[in-house]
Amino acid sequence: ALDDVRYLVEMGDTIIAKLKELGRFEWFEESCIDARLKVLERSGEREDPWRIKSSGKLCPEGLNYLRALWHWRDGEAKAWDRPTFMVCGNKQLISWCLDLCEDRTPRLPNHYRPGRRRRFEDAVASAKALAESKWPQRIKGKRSRRPKDFEAKLDALVSVRNAAAQKLAIDPSLIAPRAALEAIAGGQEDANQMLLNWQKNLLNLSESGG
Repeated sequence: ALDDVRYLVEMGDTIIAKLKELGRFEWFEESCIDARLKVLERSGEREDPWRIKSSGKLCPEGLNYLRALWHWRDGEAKAWDRPTFMVCGNKQLISWCLDLCEDRTPRLPNHYRPGRRRRFEDAVASAKALAESKWPQRIKGKRSRRPKDFEAKLDALVSVRNAAAQKLAIDPSLIAPRAALEAIAGGQEDANQMLLNWQKNLLNLSESGG
């Protein structure tokens, strides 16, 4: 912590000076403002925070177990006053849910104390006792048809992006992630809003989405 105070301010000044030298300080400012606004625009907690990465591959039964075990982990972390990953990781939660769906007994870490093991078993039992009609369901994503010239448009965008990145000696994904380019090539509504002004300028995109 002392070294952070000792070195980071000076490092920050050095980085800002270099950005201004390269003519990229405005990019940095716009990126910071955008990141701040996105945080402020968050609408609080998600309705289903337990729908973690890879949960989409679980069937309703698995989702039922996941919801119960996510809340179990959250309770353990709060009681322990530690981050949730110190109780167990998301991949472990998914693995346990898959085990339960296959009638296999989840293998808990050896360092779990009896109380934590008991609360885990209680959470599983509670999920098993829940009526099937109350199990959470999979979220069906909306699939949109891609235009016939999608691949050609995407290739052109990728080519422009990569050429700009090579010229600037930066990673192409900093100019535009592939997901944003796919949205633009696919004619997705408001796709250009996925990019900042400096990114659009490097890609020769107009505000209208060209």
